[in-house]
Amino acid sequence: MDIAVDTAESTQSPLSVIEIKEKYGVDVTDFDNVKDKIIMTVSGSQKPETADMAAARPYKTIEDMTVFYAIALKESPDGELVSIPITKEILREWDISPDEFVSIADKEAPKNAPYTFQGMSQVLGLSSDDLGDDEPEIMFVVSNESRCKGAGVIGYPDIFNEISDKLGGDFFVLPSSIHEFLVVVDNGDFKSCELEDMVKDVNSSVVNPSDVLTDHAYHYDSKAMLFEEVHEYDSRKEQEATEKNKAETENDDQQQTVRRHRGR
Repeated sequence: MDIAVDTAESTQSPLSVIEIKEKYGVDVTDFDNVKDKIIMTVSGSQKPETADMAAARPYKTIEDMTVFYAIALKESPDGELVSIPITKEILREWDISPDEFVSIADKEAPKNAPYTFQGMSQVLGLSSDDLGDDEPEIMFVVSNESRCKGAGVIGYPDIFNEISDKLGGDFFVLPSSIHEFLVVVDNGDFKSCELEDMVKDVNSSVVNPSDVLTDHAYHYDSKAMLFEEVHEYDSRKEQEATEKNKAETENDDQQQTVRRHRGR
């Protein structure tokens, strides 16, 4: 069985299982031997290549993003990740079904590659003097420790709840690339359309096309425990407000009817 090996920049020529073991010291035919090396990566579901990858690999979807799995072989001094995409062929070698594998990988990956959560001021190297005491941090960068294909941590089952606990409430998610995403506190100051325009502008002007994840912005509702596109969030909240107003109007009408009957 020949297996493709990925770097941060490209896919190398396939190597045999023996060559991978000789070069990287990893026996990929033994699931127990690689379980602690499973990581997640993510790709925009709208990309043509994503459909091809999904046909050959185990995956799961989160809104319009597709999460894949890989075996991390090593990380070079400059942070370049060398990995093996986990395919259905490899699963057959392990005698594990795709559903069974995803269930196991969802538990293992967060332990193998913990996500990082840093304030934007920390990432930019700003001090407290630069921020000011009355300016709370509202934007954070989420990735993995190497910041290489780190946006895959968005597939970790508990990540949204954990971030919500850190922030104390709801937040927006802005995918900045396949390597990281931004979290913005929902403090009532941001409009969904502005945040989505920001994502699109950055994707078109700054991000390498191969690193673009999606043009959409997202919102996490901590009470409903719901992750959704910002426009879906706006529509849902608008519908909830309409239903609430309708219920209040009906209640007022009922109370007025009762008062009229009592006055007779």
